Amino acid sequence: NDLFVEFYDTFPHKVPDGLGGFRILGTARHDTILGNKVRRKWLNITKGNKQLQEDMTKALKHELEYRKKTNSMQYMQNMETWRNNGTWEKYMDSALSKDIVEKRKDKLL
Repeated sequence: NDLFVEFYDTFPHKVPDGLGGFRILGTARHDTILGNKVRRKWLNITKGNKQLQEDMTKALKHELEYRKKTNSMQYMQNMETWRNNGTWEKYMDSALSKDIVEKRKDKLL
C-alpha cells in the first residue's frame, strides 16, 4: 500500500473559488512531473516514517471534513504550500483526538 498515493488521491485537486469558478490546487494524477516532485518532498519530510505518513493523511482528511462542514473549501492551500508550511500539524492533534474518541466508542459498543 503506497501511502503517498493515498495522500495524493485524498488531496483535492481543485476547489470552488467562492465566485462560481474553481481554483486548481495540483494535478489530478500522482505520476506527473508535479506529482513526482511532491513525492520526493513527501519522502524527504517523512523519511519513510509510516506513522507520520498515516498521520499526515489523517490530518488532511480531518481538514477536508472541517472545510466541508464550514463551507470553507475555497481557503484550502495548494498542495505545495500545505506540505512546505507543515499545515498538517494544525490538524494532526484534532484528527488523532478524533480517532481516540471513535476507538473508545467502538469499545463501548
